[in-house]
Amino acid sequence: MKAIIRREYFALKHNLTAFITTWFLLPMMVYLFISIPFSFYINLENGINYLHWSSIGNWICTSSILSYIISINLSCSYISPDSRSKSLLYSSLSNYDHLLAIGIWSFLIGFIQLFFSFLITLILNSSNLFFLDILLIIIYIIPLILLSSMIGMLIGFIFTNSILKMVMGVAMFLFLTFSCGLFIPLSSDGSNIFLLSPIYVSVSNIQAIISNDPSTIFASLIVLVVSIALFFINIFISQKALRS
Repeated sequence: MKAIIRREYFALKHNLTAFITTWFLLPMMVYLFISIPFSFYINLENGINYLHWSSIGNWICTSSILSYIISINLSCSYISPDSRSKSLLYSSLSNYDHLLAIGIWSFLIGFIQLFFSFLITLILNSSNLFFLDILLIIIYIIPLILLSSMIGMLIGFIFTNSILKMVMGVAMFLFLTFSCGLFIPLSSDGSNIFLLSPIYVSVSNIQAIISNDPSTIFASLIVLVVSIALFFINIFISQKALRS
C-alpha cells in the first residue's frame, strides 16, 4: 500500500504545477461562474450575504469533485491494459491494500483542495470565521470528501465505457451543486425528497455554523458509515475487475 501511495506522490511532484493550478483555479471558477451569478438572484431569509453562504458550497463541491476524479482515474488505471498500475496486481498486495491506497490518496488530494478553497474564498469574501468554526466545518466536510472518493472508486470499477464515466461525473457535479442545497437553498416543503438525504442534512449543519445556528454531527457520522460500507462493497466488486 505504501508503494502505491509513494508512486502517486512522485507523480504529484512531477506534475506539481498542474496540481497547484487545479487547486487554485477550481474554487475560483466555481466562485466566478456559480456564486457570483447566483448572488444577483438569491437573497437569503436569514440576511446572510449570499457570497459568504455559498462559500460552503464551494468548499464541499470542489474538494468532493476533485477527490471523485482522482479516485475514478486511479480505479480505471487498474482496468486499462496499458497502465503501469496493472503490474502491481501481480504483487503480494491484496485488493484491500490497493483500494485503501486509492481511497487515502484521493482523499488527501481532495483535502488539499479543501484547504485551497478555504484560503481563496476567505480572502475573496473577507470572512471573519473563528478558528473553532473552521475546524468544526472541516470535521463535518471530511466524510463528504471520503464519500466522493468511494463513489468514484465504485464508478471506476463498474463502468468500463469512458462516455458513461463522463456522464456519471457530470451527474455527480449536478447532484452536489443543485440537490444538496450547496448553492441554491432548498425549500423546507416536506415533499422535497432531497431533504431526507444525510448529505443534505450534513450540508445544512455546516451552513448552520456560518449563520451561528445550532448544528449536530450526527448526519456527518451517517455519511461516514455509508462511506465505510461503500469501501467494503468496492472490495467485493473489485475482485473480478482487478483479478480477472
